[in-house]
Amino acid sequence: MHRSFLAIAFLSLSVTPIRAADPSIDNEYFEKKVRPILVANCIGCHGPEKQKGELRLDSRAAMLKGGETGPAVKPGDVEKSLLTRAIRFDDIELKMPKKRKMTDDEIATLTAWVKGGAPWPEGGIAAQAGPADKFDLHARAKAHWSFQPIRSPVAPAIHNPQSTIHNPIDAFLLAKLEPAGLGFAPPAEKRVLIRRVTFDLIGLPPTPEEMSAFLADTSPQAYEKVVDRLLASPHYGERWGRHWLDLVRYAETHGHEFDFEIADAWRYRDYVVRAFNADVPYNQFLTEHIAGDLVGKSRRNPKGGANESLLATGFWWLGEAKHSPVDSRGDFADRVDNQIDVFGKSVLGLTLACARCHDHKFDPIATKDYYALFGVLASSRFQRADVSDPDLSFKLLDEIAELKKASGGRKPPVQLQQGADAPRSPMEAWREKSVAFESFTDGWRQRWDASGLALRPEAGVGFPNSGREARKLAGALRSPTFVIERSYLLVRMAGRDAKARLVLNGLQLIQAPIYGGLAQSVNHGEELRWIGFDLRMWKGQPAYLELLDDGPGYFAVSEAWFADSHPPSDPSPKVALWEPGLDDDKKTIERIRELEAKLPDLHRAPAMRDGTGRSEKIFIRGNHKTPGVEAPRAFLEAFGQPAFASPGSGRLELAKAVTDPANPLVARVMVNRIWKHHFGEGIVRSPDDFGYQGQRPTHPELLDWLAVEFVNPPSEPPPPSLPGKGARNPSPGPSPKNGGEKEYPPHSLPGKGAGGLGSSWSIKHMHRLMLLSTAYRQSSRATPEQAAKAVTADAQNKLLHRQNVRRVEAEAIRDSMLLVSGRLDRTMEGAGILPYLTEHSVGRGRPASGPLDGNGRRSIYLQVRRNFLNPMFVAFDYPTPFTTIGRRTVSNVPAQALTMLNNPFVLQQADLWAKRSLSSPGTAEDRVRGMYVAAFGRESTEDEVATAVDFVQDASKEFGKPDHPKAWADLAHVLLNSKEFIFVE
Repeated sequence: MHRSFLAIAFLSLSVTPIRAADPSIDNEYFEKKVRPILVANCIGCHGPEKQKGELRLDSRAAMLKGGETGPAVKPGDVEKSLLTRAIRFDDIELKMPKKRKMTDDEIATLTAWVKGGAPWPEGGIAAQAGPADKFDLHARAKAHWSFQPIRSPVAPAIHNPQSTIHNPIDAFLLAKLEPAGLGFAPPAEKRVLIRRVTFDLIGLPPTPEEMSAFLADTSPQAYEKVVDRLLASPHYGERWGRHWLDLVRYAETHGHEFDFEIADAWRYRDYVVRAFNADVPYNQFLTEHIAGDLVGKSRRNPKGGANESLLATGFWWLGEAKHSPVDSRGDFADRVDNQIDVFGKSVLGLTLACARCHDHKFDPIATKDYYALFGVLASSRFQRADVSDPDLSFKLLDEIAELKKASGGRKPPVQLQQGADAPRSPMEAWREKSVAFESFTDGWRQRWDASGLALRPEAGVGFPNSGREARKLAGALRSPTFVIERSYLLVRMAGRDAKARLVLNGLQLIQAPIYGGLAQSVNHGEELRWIGFDLRMWKGQPAYLELLDDGPGYFAVSEAWFADSHPPSDPSPKVALWEPGLDDDKKTIERIRELEAKLPDLHRAPAMRDGTGRSEKIFIRGNHKTPGVEAPRAFLEAFGQPAFASPGSGRLELAKAVTDPANPLVARVMVNRIWKHHFGEGIVRSPDDFGYQGQRPTHPELLDWLAVEFVNPPSEPPPPSLPGKGARNPSPGPSPKNGGEKEYPPHSLPGKGAGGLGSSWSIKHMHRLMLLSTAYRQSSRATPEQAAKAVTADAQNKLLHRQNVRRVEAEAIRDSMLLVSGRLDRTMEGAGILPYLTEHSVGRGRPASGPLDGNGRRSIYLQVRRNFLNPMFVAFDYPTPFTTIGRRTVSNVPAQALTMLNNPFVLQQADLWAKRSLSSPGTAEDRVRGMYVAAFGRESTEDEVATAVDFVQDASKEFGKPDHPKAWADLAHVLLNSKEFIFVE
């Protein structure tokens, strides 16, 4: 009986499955991927100047109309579309293009586009990219709302005395609701409200104890206290950090064929969690992301001293990557394109990457803007940085240096240069025919990018030696960027457990068979030997030399040459290393070894480092093989910023331009993201696109008011409240001379200084404003009268006449199961937990399987492996970490029902919850009531209690034992499968 009850209970809660369309196949997909292929391959014969077979492919209408053989495309149907059949060479006579078959990637792109409905924005295809003067960039910027300066609107006067207003947010919303004959829905019940706000701020349901405490608190500030408690919770950072990880396409592997790991990527994830918890001002947060390695004084973690500013730059490197691209230059262009794409969408709300092949078809972004940013990123380098606090190491090294200086064991530097009267050797003859890249002297640091404690400056010492101070230290030495012209690069060096790498086009996954020779191990000890790199395949391409000592080990380098042949053999001198001398005091030696052992271990993380500043040339039609004019490194021309003057990348200048309060996009985009997560939809419903192809704001004045409040909150207490219902009913006051616009101060907010005033760029201040508004606190169910009016006046709830019912995300579903089962481990930070894999999880790069329940850790701490994403998460619309996703798809598909019914994790948590319930005192009825409160945040009805108890008793009889754990587990499973468990009202 209990099995049929489970099925009936679940099916009664199911709804008709709806498959969401692939959100990635959109106008942007056309602009970035499809349009360049059509321009390069099709328009020459099927465009405005020539129409072979009477077919044009320069507009959607022409494509659907077709030519002599019929319509070229049937949107959504690949097999019935002539275009896809032609490019696949399926037909003997119909093969396009005639001269060559498209690449597999091009065919896959067009096929996916047709299958996705062949979206095509308005406007024809330009033949090729051109200079910015072919369209009026500044006119476009002036014409579009998001590029206009942020205004300071007055909160409108609301004259209805029945309108409850807690702060100006409510006034702005009511100003549009009231003309439509609508108002806010009644206040949400206290149980509903605390469940909503707890999920919103920490991604978990409230515990029964938290629920009881809130219900018992009858003070006017009861709800505000809950908000402050949740904002102060360390789990706030886990919830809102995960939202940010969606924007930066966070993953811990590179994907592609072997899914290579991004070593220590989890340290960036932990940085994000800490930054949100600390309420790091958003402008500082962005500066750290863009140029945290270049800020004057790094922000350090109060616990342990980790370099937070440097950790932030790791976000640049979280994208996909190939281990052996056939065309490394093309692969480099794709990787930088992804960085620009993520930066543009996440920070600016702009589709910058659409300008890779041509001036943006809609927004004021020129192709030269794209390549100006390209140059900034191309002038930056990847590093596995040691982010730990160096102070302890410096103290130990200073003491070690003093002891070594006093001892007799230090060797003198090696002298390699011959005297003026020495006979001319074969080596000297070879050098005369070669080009000196570097002959290391005391001035080497001026030309090389040295990093790491092992390469601190030391007066009177010759060439770089990472083992000079201590073998346990790590060091890195990177050359200036050069263009490959000679056949070989020869480097004379010594080392143990070190590496010499030629970084070609920024390629970090240096793997055989194509690039294996570009990474060489150095493990021959103190002898200075020649290490050679064969460059003949890559002439004309940019590269730099990188010498790495990850400790314990060392490298030392004396000279480097570009040549067309290998050097002749010659004696190999030894590098100068400190070793104990015969006369050294044993206690001194022991003390040195003791101090060396105390040197702290490395804490590595992916990070950015500045390289040689080089502006990039525009790639005509996005093709790196056809360079055009140079685009000086700069920010977007639409914002009137000059070109960057930095000899390095210019990222610090970029950070200053982005966070300039005059920038109209950054604050708007971020407050809109916060609004979206609290109200279900953003004021701009396309949170990653504030351009012409995005949606216009439903409440532009409110958006600007929030942006002003975010960047420049008031420094004076608010005016006294006026008569009327509710805490505040703001009045616009006297009209200012600027046309009736001014900044309206918010009401007092608890926990934020005197008078509750917010801090500049404070995300938590934005939370308080939104969460304490009447709009947020209203019910998701309008009154019958309001609902009837809303059918015509606000069918999509854009005016917010009620709160939106929302399904919680995949991670919150899983974490909620762990909470109710009692298995949740609230430990924070640390390396990610390996995913649980079944025998069906196959593929190259498959890791070892992790525990089924992830050791009870919160979902944010499960590893994100691109090729092995959590199947449960994927079923519930977890975003593929490829680009910025500020608005997750919310689909309703059979896979979700099957996951909740059959996933072994769900079954495991149901069993644990049942055992937990059985261990609690009381009757069966008491247990059922407790399970309902834990699952839904509400009391159960008497009918629900009676039905559940009858079910458990009948099932227990079948199992042959009263209160059988399996019977209670089945009941727990039913509750987990309820829509009420995964939705928030």
